[in-house]
Amino acid sequence: MNWADIAIHRRRPLLAGAALSAALACALAATLKVRTDFARLLPADAPSVVALHALAARMPSTAVVEVGVASDEPRTTEAFAHKLSDSLRKSLPPRLMREVDDDDAPLRRFFQQHPWLVLSAAELRQAKARAANPLYVDLDDDPEPASGYTGENGRLHMLVVRAPFGDSEPEKGKELLDAIRSTVDRLHPPAGVSVGYAGDVVTAAHEHDLVLRDVGITAVLCLVLVLGVLRIFFRSTRAVLALAGALAVGCAWTFAWARLAIGELNSATAFLGPMVAGNGINAAIILLSRYLEQRRAGDPHAQALDIAIKSTLRPTLLASACAAAADLSLLMTRFRAFSEFGAIAAAGMALCWLATYLVLPPLLTVLDLSIRGREQRGSHPPTMLVAAAGAMAALAIGLFGLRALPLRFQDDLRSLRSRSLPQSEAGIWSRRLDASFGRNQAGGFFIGTQSPAEVRLVLDKLQRSQSGIFGKIDALPNLLPSIDEQRERMAAIGLRKQPVTFADLPEPVRRAFTESDGRAGLILVAHPGPAFDGWSVRGIRKAVGELRGLRLPADVQISGPEVIFADMMREVETALPRAGIVSAALACGLLVVMFGASIEGAAGLLSVAAGLLGMIAALNALGVRLDFLSALAVPIAIGIAGDYPLNMLGRIKQDRLQGEPWRGLRQTGAAVLLCSATTAIGYAVLLASDTGAIRSFGLAALLGEASCLFAALVVAPALARLAQRS
Repeated sequence: MNWADIAIHRRRPLLAGAALSAALACALAATLKVRTDFARLLPADAPSVVALHALAARMPSTAVVEVGVASDEPRTTEAFAHKLSDSLRKSLPPRLMREVDDDDAPLRRFFQQHPWLVLSAAELRQAKARAANPLYVDLDDDPEPASGYTGENGRLHMLVVRAPFGDSEPEKGKELLDAIRSTVDRLHPPAGVSVGYAGDVVTAAHEHDLVLRDVGITAVLCLVLVLGVLRIFFRSTRAVLALAGALAVGCAWTFAWARLAIGELNSATAFLGPMVAGNGINAAIILLSRYLEQRRAGDPHAQALDIAIKSTLRPTLLASACAAAADLSLLMTRFRAFSEFGAIAAAGMALCWLATYLVLPPLLTVLDLSIRGREQRGSHPPTMLVAAAGAMAALAIGLFGLRALPLRFQDDLRSLRSRSLPQSEAGIWSRRLDASFGRNQAGGFFIGTQSPAEVRLVLDKLQRSQSGIFGKIDALPNLLPSIDEQRERMAAIGLRKQPVTFADLPEPVRRAFTESDGRAGLILVAHPGPAFDGWSVRGIRKAVGELRGLRLPADVQISGPEVIFADMMREVETALPRAGIVSAALACGLLVVMFGASIEGAAGLLSVAAGLLGMIAALNALGVRLDFLSALAVPIAIGIAGDYPLNMLGRIKQDRLQGEPWRGLRQTGAAVLLCSATTAIGYAVLLASDTGAIRSFGLAALLGEASCLFAALVVAPALARLAQRS
């Protein structure tokens, strides 16, 4: 008994088992969470990640929410800001809030009372000389300084809520933000008072929500469009239902596997749903198309199903293996966005292929498709003129592709961010607060030392930098000079007071510099300076390169968002050539396994080259530059460049061996075109994403898809025709 007979006679238990397994898989896949932080994409042993974890264990968290309170009346602003800060201290639980900072006047007062802590001896002498002038206020008068948390002439006040967790936990960040908003709502801000939110926690929560929203939108768009295209092509609702059923089982298995094997999704794999569906349905389309072809030829259901399974099983297996091999090549990289993407995509190709042959045959039996149309036979081979034109076009495109090498990467990071963020509440308030208070509340370069001597060494090297990349430096020696230096400064102006010790500093300062193990002052934060270009890959690399080029002791730990991003881009640029070479080698190896030393084998190898070089030429012609996400499109395109021609050339070889050359070219070409259309839909819906990096990946993948389709429908048959003639 062959598989077609089993699928027909055991259809009910097969479908029941598939439905049950899919339901369980969906329940498991629903527990997948999305992590969007860059540190998650790097290997655990990357220097910046190791330093990040080490520093996170040593220092208080750097996650903050900046709360802005504004109105046209300074007194109203101040009153509500104080009321809100008191309420936040009382209402927020310790797991969400470490402290609320809303007034630095006590700190300013302390340092005005101890000016030798922050002024050099020369500055102190100059200040004392000015004090003799009646136009200047005497240092001993101790005037009340203006608060560093008040801006716009008193119309704007800022509260800084510091959290006991890091920026890489968007779920906790969103919970904190919701709790703050609830507190504001309970206080009922007076008329004319507006409250807004900014900071890394707010931005991370906003972008995390956008990713989840985009995942839902793209999945629905993909489903509707793919089903619509299938309905138009097959002109049968039952055929579409059969395909959708098999595909649903394969996709459910895929993401359940992802939950078990990987545990979570990252910013790249979160959008795999449309791509798994678009690529995973290819084998089902080929099987269904061959089944309908046999039915239109007059074969009964059992015979048509048996022929369809036997004639497509090996070609679709190898085609799926070719695409999966390209995905698996990503496992050769250390960049986790690539490796996890490749693991899930490869599993998707394998599981969707398995679901096709396990689920689609019994579904076709149950649904009993009504066959319309007549048998289509006798496709004609391309004429020699057409074949020559196709080969020449492929050669020209290939030359353009070679000239476009090496691939270029995007430098402007603004094009990769959320396009709605600048106009969002978070974006507007972020610019307003930055304009008044600067960007010193969070972020920057974090440097962990092991001794006070290393602190002074690092601080000295940073202060000697003339590049302007580094601005304000948070370091204990900047606030608490050594005892001898304090005495020298006091002597310059004739003061005789006791030097200040760490225990004498205000409690907020001591807390900020105290580590988890009780050590103090060994961590520095260098904030960006005026020459730092944080929206440029080159600018970030320049800053990180200068920091790492200071020749600091080996045990000094350096990390921060910019350091992590620089390491990530280095991993991407290192991983892409390696993944491309492995992917091409695997695709070509599978073509050799399928065709051996034959006409179709040679045509297949050249088609892979044409598809890849055509994509590179298109990227160059349209000025599309790769980034950390769209670089994935290159190895994916290599897999497709082997997948589609393999199906076309497999049918050409099958017909040739049966003595009916080119008989099924038209039907197989139509099926490949439909496969490409469903895959292209999976990429095209990504263009609707709010995030520039996702849109960039969708565009690059679409160009690769178009090039590979051209290679399959034009280049492969043309080369096979020319080779047969020769």
